[in-house]
Amino acid sequence: MVNKFFFIFIIVLVLFLIFTFNVIESFNNQNDITTIITTCCRKSTPDTSIIIENINNLLEYCPILTKNIIIIFDGSEIKNNKLHIKCKGECSDTNYKKYIKNVKKQVNKILPKSNTKFIIMNERGCLTNALKTGIQNSNTEFINIMSEDLILEKSFMWIIFINAIKNNDNIDLVRYKQLSNIYIYIIRIGI
Repeated sequence: MVNKFFFIFIIVLVLFLIFTFNVIESFNNQNDITTIITTCCRKSTPDTSIIIENINNLLEYCPILTKNIIIIFDGSEIKNNKLHIKCKGECSDTNYKKYIKNVKKQVNKILPKSNTKFIIMNERGCLTNALKTGIQNSNTEFINIMSEDLILEKSFMWIIFINAIKNNDNIDLVRYKQLSNIYIYIIRIGI
């Protein structure tokens, strides 16, 4: 009886190791994923604590997601009156410019070796336009989409998400959930 359980344990262990090495081998180019973080003018600007906590947690819990980062700053000026009311919040242009300057400085200090792009939109475009701009400026196969205030709280097996997309033609988008209010997406581009 003991030999039977030992034999099953060995088989499971071998299968686990084979699967693990295949997963790791299937994503050996760490430059194939870009994290896009959207941010906008808020009442709290020029306070950078939220987005900086986000960057620090990415670095701590999932460093691969910091190799390529695009931070999109939504515009401060509202030119399109058809924007949703949520997108028409007041914005102090002076404070927002300080915020942008401080974010750039702090992120470059935290991630000096990352390929980081900072894009400032000319006008208020809201989340959809900010994401579109980020995707258009990414040149990687995979994109991790985050909002500045949706902060990663613990590490996770990111490679499982990449592997699910790479090995299944029917999957282009994976949504992962860390806490009840945090949703982050990894998508494949160019399909």
